[in-house]
Amino acid sequence: METKECSFSGFKMNGFLALFLHLVVLTAVIIFGFIISVPTLILSVCLCLIWFIMFAGYMELEPNEARAMVFFGKYKGTFDGLSSSLDIFSTSIAAAGIDKESLKNPIDGVDLIPYISGEMSGNPHDILFWRKEKSSAVRMGDYKLISVEGLGQRLYNLNDNLGEDNDLRKINPELCKEMTDKYKEWEKGIITPMLWDEGVWHEVTRETHRQLMNNEKVTVFTPDDLKK
Repeated sequence: METKECSFSGFKMNGFLALFLHLVVLTAVIIFGFIISVPTLILSVCLCLIWFIMFAGYMELEPNEARAMVFFGKYKGTFDGLSSSLDIFSTSIAAAGIDKESLKNPIDGVDLIPYISGEMSGNPHDILFWRKEKSSAVRMGDYKLISVEGLGQRLYNLNDNLGEDNDLRKINPELCKEMTDKYKEWEKGIITPMLWDEGVWHEVTRETHRQLMNNEKVTVFTPDDLKK
């Protein structure tokens, strides 16, 4: 796939959308400057052009494809390995030249710059975990294991089944157990969140999970939908 990059781009988006947003911002700034005064107009146009130049790079992405960011031309490249949103902060402070060890509190996440630059290959994470109330998920390689208390588990291969409608537990019981055991070990070091009980929204989440796990059409999005 052909890509285009300039000296800086943040999280990239479809080129047509990026161009549209740039034009909207440029037009809004010019109108604002014209209303206020001529000097303000000139300053606004200059600032907008600088913004446009800095953020004009874009890349068309396939659906559900993640990409890494590029910082002021110093680090150029793309990365679509197994990563987490926690990696964004670690990558950002590394790009800013801040030593991770100098921070007051330890942070999670991996610096993705070596992967973006090509110094390192593969995935920065072998396995990732998520937990929310009585629901949890494990991502290991191409496989994703979803567990919801009272509803059981579902195992999917995201490489072959991105829509998550083909449960592989019966043909991969060993993998399911391995991922479950790894999650239980990880959970031992996790504290209970201060804001844990979400009340009726917990029921909304549970019903949404139930419908998804049974390959049903999702009809519950708000507490009102539970009454239907």
